[in-house]
Amino acid sequence: MSFAILRFAKHKAGASSLAAMGEHMGRHRETPNADPERRADNRTWTPAGGWVSWAEREPVHGSQVASVGARLADFQARGGRIQKNAVACVEAIMTASPEAFAADGFDLDAWASAQVAWATRIFGAANVVEAVMHLDETTPHIHLLVVPEVMKAETRGRRPRGADKSAGPLKPCLAANDYLGDREKLSNLQTD
Repeated sequence: MSFAILRFAKHKAGASSLAAMGEHMGRHRETPNADPERRADNRTWTPAGGWVSWAEREPVHGSQVASVGARLADFQARGGRIQKNAVACVEAIMTASPEAFAADGFDLDAWASAQVAWATRIFGAANVVEAVMHLDETTPHIHLLVVPEVMKAETRGRRPRGADKSAGPLKPCLAANDYLGDREKLSNLQTD
């Protein structure tokens, strides 16, 4: 029996965890369980370029942090504010049971494309920033970066009066909990 596996990690704006995650994704730090001989098999996905093998184009050091930074700059240019404790980036790690990858007829390219398509459907195309598929470890897996932007009515400061207290102009905000929320939401994401 094979299982899909989905894990999330939250990274705050300016946090060193975002840089460390980027170094791991781009293999710019030592990764003992990765086979250096298979490094060129890894792939990077971007919205503009799709999947590209590292044999074709090596990842640039700091590219993940730069991609998230560019997306956050766009967020701010449209009126979004990054609160001190806001989750600026969510990292999704997607894989499956090792048997799934060894099954006859398993199509790795179709699986990778399906993972990105799923994330785009759940988080929105503009929010999915970059993905890296590691094929240099025992079990293939994808690290996918999402900026958790949603549009919400402004509720800070003076609150609107009347029956519909949420009626106000919609503004971009970072709200990882709208996507990940509680145990039930995470369970539903895993099932989906």
